Amino acid sequence: RDTHPEIIRMLMISSHYRSPIDYSPAAVDASRAGLVRFYEMLDRVNHARETAHAPRLAPLVESFTAGFDEAMCDDFNTARAIAEIHTLTTAVNKVLDQDQAVHADDRAAMQAFVSRISDVLGILEDDPAAFLEQMKHSGVSATGLSESEIDGLIAERTAARKAKDFKRSDEIRDMLKAKGIQLKDTPTGTTWERT
Repeated sequence: RDTHPEIIRMLMISSHYRSPIDYSPAAVDASRAGLVRFYEMLDRVNHARETAHAPRLAPLVESFTAGFDEAMCDDFNTARAIAEIHTLTTAVNKVLDQDQAVHADDRAAMQAFVSRISDVLGILEDDPAAFLEQMKHSGVSATGLSESEIDGLIAERTAARKAKDFKRSDEIRDMLKAKGIQLKDTPTGTTWERT
């Protein structure tokens, strides 16, 4: 199946340049999952309300920048730099879990973060929503189901849940999971992604 170029870049920089690179399907999947996690965080920031009275993410980005620079000055330790991005992603998600509001300074700090990462590491260059949509649809043929079939099964599962037929609802979820499709139940409905 087609692999997004950033997934390959992520795979290459997840190991120190002096170390061997594990190029395997599992390693590619791990790189894909890491990138999806970063892009999901950026997408959350993009969709957050700009109503916070004070910056909440900017201080996190400032702390990240110090750690990132330290990693890059440590013999171009890209593996540690990626770990710093994971740490920032976790911290930003925690803040947004408490309150979806951001400040204008937070948006500016996140844009500076993305610009720095794309300039130095060559990842996070896509629009988050577009990247996530592409990842969702890439490799769907490998599941043996079309997107309309997946959407139909989700609609059937939603109807089963409304009718309190949890056995059928669980069967559909488990069947989709076995085919590599992860369901996410949200207040606005059920979404899906490839695992």
